[in-house]
Amino acid sequence: PTVTNFTQDLSIGIYQPKVQAALERMKGNKFVSRLWGKDATLWKTDPKHVAIIKNSLGWLKVAEWVEPRLEELAQFAGTVKSEGFSDVVLLGMGGSSLAPEVFRRSLSVKKGYPKLHVLDSTDPGWVAQVEKSIKLAKTLFIVASKSGATIEPLSFYNYFFDRAKQNGRQFVAITDPGSYLEGVAKEMGFKRIFLNPSDIGGRFSALSYFGIVPAAIAGMDVQELIERAIEMGENSSPKVPIQDNQPVVLGAVLGELAKAGRDKVTLILSKEIESFGLWIEQLVAESSGKEGKGVVPIAGENLGTPEEYGGDRLFVSVSFGKNPKPIEIKLTALEKKHPVVRIQIENELDLGAEMLRWEIATAAACSILSINAFDQPDVQSAKDVTKLILKDLSVKGSLSMPAVHLQGKKFKATFSRASMKNAESSNGQKSLLRKFVERNGAGDYFGILAYFPFDPAIDKSLSELRNALKVIAKKSTLFGYGPRYLHSTGQLHKGGGNNGVFFILTGDPKNDLQVPEQNFTFGQLEMAQALGDFRALDANDRRAVWIHITGSLVQTLDELTQSVRAGFNV
Repeated sequence: PTVTNFTQDLSIGIYQPKVQAALERMKGNKFVSRLWGKDATLWKTDPKHVAIIKNSLGWLKVAEWVEPRLEELAQFAGTVKSEGFSDVVLLGMGGSSLAPEVFRRSLSVKKGYPKLHVLDSTDPGWVAQVEKSIKLAKTLFIVASKSGATIEPLSFYNYFFDRAKQNGRQFVAITDPGSYLEGVAKEMGFKRIFLNPSDIGGRFSALSYFGIVPAAIAGMDVQELIERAIEMGENSSPKVPIQDNQPVVLGAVLGELAKAGRDKVTLILSKEIESFGLWIEQLVAESSGKEGKGVVPIAGENLGTPEEYGGDRLFVSVSFGKNPKPIEIKLTALEKKHPVVRIQIENELDLGAEMLRWEIATAAACSILSINAFDQPDVQSAKDVTKLILKDLSVKGSLSMPAVHLQGKKFKATFSRASMKNAESSNGQKSLLRKFVERNGAGDYFGILAYFPFDPAIDKSLSELRNALKVIAKKSTLFGYGPRYLHSTGQLHKGGGNNGVFFILTGDPKNDLQVPEQNFTFGQLEMAQALGDFRALDANDRRAVWIHITGSLVQTLDELTQSVRAGFNV
């Protein structure tokens, strides 16, 4: 069989022989048949790793598992609709929230179904914004957590369960069998509990209940989404010649080019599926960013000229049909100096197939890099530090903030030890922040990590700061809202190559909110998470600066951007 709806064209120049050699090795090693046979030794042979991997490969056939359950799910969605629910709010984080967020922003919905909202930020402004946008008494809340004990979904649940007057019939759970959340849901009389297969990791769970349940309740065409995923799976089977196996070929490109120094995978997505980049970011970064290695996904950057980019880029375009002419002109210019992959799909429902394509490709790339694609040790390390900070808060009554190294008029900055060492090695009397930005290598990238409420004006200012850094420093730039990125690119930041330069940005919330059943507010939880990540980066000898904005967020961000454009004179 051949995929008729999807095309994948490579323009990778001098890297073609490396990719071809990798495919020949994979053919000889029977990679595809071993993949579908769930052979853990494709990634590692150590027993501890093998045990983790064996319990993480359920995603390969999850579309087939979901398909016979779609009719029952449609009936449940019809019941929710008939009962007059106007809104449905997904309370999750990372793997349990990113696929629903992509579906919310990309897929059309049938008339009369509740509007889907996704809450995956502990910022009190973000929580308040979601609450303000719904009719509380007519809202169904979906608490989604694989482990059932993740601090963010449980905090969201405590808050809205209290707001809903502890009416369990307004709540649904998606979790693994035997989890803490399953017990809570039974005790509190939740409307429904969806138990997901336990052999699927969060970032590979898009086509399981975690992605499909909220999409179905919101009136999206999950039947077609799943059918296209199944089609992609059939066309990635061992029966297909490896040269025609699009996901495996893409994985060979990602892995081999990363080994050759082209480790910054820059995504160019059609506007209709722009949010798909958030999901790819987590999948690629959290899977590959370990053992000092990793593929760095770059989503949401403005596309520039070939001269703006260094020799560490690979460009991947995912478009509805052909790209618009201005984008295609830029891509054509780029492929004269840089490798380019073009993927074309028919419409937004092809995201089901694309998700499986990227999952297989990521697994294949990690196999080439000899990385366990299915654990996330440094995500846990940041969580552990955050727990210690919150425990300290309960004793002292306030958060212990780090010492300030640079005091501006509207911000204060604290540098990690690696950053101070790096800055001090520079000559002259430049400011610490200017040294921090300038002292980096050719293969470095900047990560802008913002713990702010979502606001169009703030988002625009952050985008302009990001673009200024990209243009002036000629470096790749990552952007993520905290704490969302902690469960996404955060693994790569700490476990991948030490080529990231990180800006952690925080501010004081205008109106804080207490988390019921806890001794902290959402604002304190958010700040503890920012501080926990900063400490984890510092412990891993990473270059990072914490910038706490004391003035207006938009005004201060704009002033920082102007300073960057003027040569980092801050």
